[in-house]
Amino acid sequence: MKKLIAITLVLMCALTVSAQTIYSSIEKYDKFDDVIWTKKIKTIISKSYSTIVVETKGQKPTEYEYLNEPLFATQTGSREELVNLVNDVYGYESSYCLFPKGTIEKTYETIKSEIPDSLATEEMIDTKVKLKLMLLKDDMPTITFRTISYFPSIFEYKTELAWIRYKDGSRLIYRK
Repeated sequence: MKKLIAITLVLMCALTVSAQTIYSSIEKYDKFDDVIWTKKIKTIISKSYSTIVVETKGQKPTEYEYLNEPLFATQTGSREELVNLVNDVYGYESSYCLFPKGTIEKTYETIKSEIPDSLATEEMIDTKVKLKLMLLKDDMPTITFRTISYFPSIFEYKTELAWIRYKDGSRLIYRK
């Protein structure tokens, strides 16, 4: 009985650390918001504390890293405080700047090797890493998760969608 409770607790912790959503269709738009194509393909987008993995059926998973810092992530509204996102559509959304897997760690190691050990503090290294990543930010894609409510004043789940905007202005929109 104790083993069963322990296993259940471990599984519950694992599920709360990583959020996963299954989307059933993808639409690709160009920078002028013209639809290029629409496909009915199942896609799983997994979000953990520092990574986002996009797994589309029939393709290799794409892994991204992000920093949950005000310079690289934005939160508009919340479940308790819904906002008018667009044209009387109420809900909340969060956006993250995506970096290819390994970029943040590689930048950290590069900065750390450039600063003499006698001068290096953790705050100095973190600041320099964030500055370096800010220079890369404009060339990186962003992902936005939007959750929509039926009502403007209280939250009742209606649907959610996610989209990735690339530096050329094109977007992939994932719908449930």
